[in-house]
Order: sequence, then structure tokens, then C-alpha cells
Amino acid sequence: MTDPPSLGAPDPETRWLQDPVHRDWLARHAASQFAFFRRCLRPEPGFHLLDTDGPPDHGCPAAAA
Repeated sequence: MTDPPSLGAPDPETRWLQDPVHRDWLARHAASQFAFFRRCLRPEPGFHLLDTDGPPDHGCPAAAA
């Protein structure tokens, strides 16, 4: 059996939460989630419902805030 691949820290004493590769992954995924979320914002109160591909579904009523 082989050891699982490391996240990127060459030092086995480095905790994965502090691993720079893991922190970069977290930052990239957080940014993509915020970008996805921004599409549901409306100028009026409430949120657009998003269709399965992500853009607002203008055929659905807005969700309440």
C-alpha cells in the first residue's frame, strides 16, 4: 500500500489547515462560490432563483428575503 499524496507541504509536521496549497484551494473555491451567489442578487428585496446551469431563472418568482 502506498502513502496518500500530500497536499503540498513537504514538512509532515505542517498541519493541512496551514498548508499553502490547501489555503489556495480554499480561496479559489470560495471565490467561485461568491461569483455563483452574486448571480442570484436582485436590486429589489429577495433573490433570483437560479436554474440548474446557474443563471437566474426569470420564469420563477423571486425568493423572499
